[in-house]
Amino acid sequence: MSRSSSLRLSRRIWTQLTILASVTVISVAVMAFGFVKVPALLGVGRYTVKVDLPASGGLYPTSVVTYRGSEIGSVKSVDVTQNGVQAVLSLKSDIAIPSDVTAAVHSRSAIGEQFLDLTPHSGTVQDTGPKLRDGDVIAVGKTQIPVDIGSLLDTTNKALAAIPQDNLHTVVDEASKAVAGLGPELSRLVDGGTRVGDRRRQDQRLVLPADRRVSPGSQPPRCGRRIRSRRGRGG
Repeated sequence: MSRSSSLRLSRRIWTQLTILASVTVISVAVMAFGFVKVPALLGVGRYTVKVDLPASGGLYPTSVVTYRGSEIGSVKSVDVTQNGVQAVLSLKSDIAIPSDVTAAVHSRSAIGEQFLDLTPHSGTVQDTGPKLRDGDVIAVGKTQIPVDIGSLLDTTNKALAAIPQDNLHTVVDEASKAVAGLGPELSRLVDGGTRVGDRRRQDQRLVLPADRRVSPGSQPPRCGRRIRSRRGRGG
């Protein structure tokens, strides 16, 4: 009897355990639906669209897919094909996207991650016309990829190498001589431009009272009163 009573939990402990269990369930639910997005991983509320690209353009799985600047899905996979690359997109079902769109790979910055932006063609109305459906394919003719940075650097290097070294040295030397000793003058020029800009902003803050504003083609109020008074004296 004493042993069973000692193992019995008090009401306060049961309350604490209930609160702890509730907090744990809520935290797991928030993590699953808010951060991990389990329904999206399971394909709930999603449909699949394929995009044929001439090259990946830096696109990779989990890249963001946008429509008119808003995120509408992500890239599930990027597979190599005989004619290029095919990206599989997982898009939200609650957003209607016209089927006549252009898929372009962009970069968020010079060294940022790549994303795929869907843009409707000019004249396409979002609420009318056919929409993208599960299994649709965006043809390679409606896609755009950025210029490869490596190829661009190689081309620039070749262009610079084609310039005669003597002429290049001459241009650099003449440019150095042209601005030599002009440091103080350039500094005063920049300071003067800054002061002019500050003065202009100060002048823009000065607003005349409403009774002293003059509209185009009208006479100032004080001049009008003086003219009327002179006419009265003359009469």
